[in-house]
Amino acid sequence: MHHQLTIRDRVILQYSIENDNSASCASIAEKIHCHPSTVYREVMRNRIVTLSKKERFMRQPTTSCLKLDRFPFVCNPCPHRFKCSKRILMYDAYEADRSANHTLRHLRSHPHCSAQDLKQLNAKVSPRVQSHQSLYHILCTDSTIQVCESTVRRYIDKGYLDCRNLDLPRTVRFPYSQPSKRPSRKRINVSILVNRTHQDYLDYTSTQARVTLQLDTVVGKTTDTKCLLTLYEPLTRLQWGYMIHRSAEDVNAKLRSLIDFLSQNHHLFFDCLLTDNGGEFQHLPSLEMSDTGEIRLRVFFCDPYASYQKGGCERNHSLLRYLIKKGESLDFVSQTEIDLAFSHINAQRRKSLAGKSPLQAFEARFHFHPSVFITLIKVDDFHIKLK
Repeated sequence: MHHQLTIRDRVILQYSIENDNSASCASIAEKIHCHPSTVYREVMRNRIVTLSKKERFMRQPTTSCLKLDRFPFVCNPCPHRFKCSKRILMYDAYEADRSANHTLRHLRSHPHCSAQDLKQLNAKVSPRVQSHQSLYHILCTDSTIQVCESTVRRYIDKGYLDCRNLDLPRTVRFPYSQPSKRPSRKRINVSILVNRTHQDYLDYTSTQARVTLQLDTVVGKTTDTKCLLTLYEPLTRLQWGYMIHRSAEDVNAKLRSLIDFLSQNHHLFFDCLLTDNGGEFQHLPSLEMSDTGEIRLRVFFCDPYASYQKGGCERNHSLLRYLIKKGESLDFVSQTEIDLAFSHINAQRRKSLAGKSPLQAFEARFHFHPSVFITLIKVDDFHIKLK
């Protein structure tokens, strides 16, 4: 049985290693529906060597612990790993998933054809490209070429063919920029992600119709003490925001006050929260249960660097960026200005809503006006500019 491990599988694997003393390759394999040998190879391939206490202070190589010769083959469950003088090996679900994705991208970057097929493709394409014919014209007039235009462009860019990017007049017009290195950021603890990954969200919403609230934070400058917490309802495209301090405690407090207000004064119109993997959302699971012990909603997290999984929220930010440019400080933006900005955005009629505005669509779907819980300012046209 072939099974490609996902971030959810790796989260369950790490959580079981750290919290289940009776865990084994077989028991974990049963949880994530794979063969026990898959679990063994996953752990052995992705063990990370970290410096022990002795190596950190004395810079001397140390020996490995004898416990690493048996399952789980890593030091995750050991309570003495922070002060151990022997070599420490750790398993990290995030790093294992990143390494696996990197390996897949590397394997898929090579041409998916034999050397003979690539030679034939080169003979058909390169002379015509060098004579200034377009790739689209070449593919339309030669039905024996069985690859698409984008594949041929990648082959040319990687140097598999005799022709080069310089022979494609439009390609050289677009400057190449080296992809920027992603800065390190605080991530959600693996123990919180158990049963809260994006795949768990898909399973949860597939059983019956659910209403999701997508969350995100908009940051101006890295030195700002404030940020904008945005909330987006994808069915009606309604989005609003709160100016808060950049801390997990403030995010949690603002959302708790919103949930408590809706629960007491009206009704909680959403069933679950979907947000990204940022550390500012690490306290959200505490909102799932009310003070009386009743489960009122579910919290789920997108996969690392997969913002497309809550694409509606990210896409709606493009309207906000008309008013708040990237890199502009948010420390001096007031809540009144944010209310005015979202009042303009939510009053704009959308083709995707059959000519209705998000405000009209929300009221028609949930049978109450959003002014119950957000401040709306009457606007006529989408033309304002924040200070």
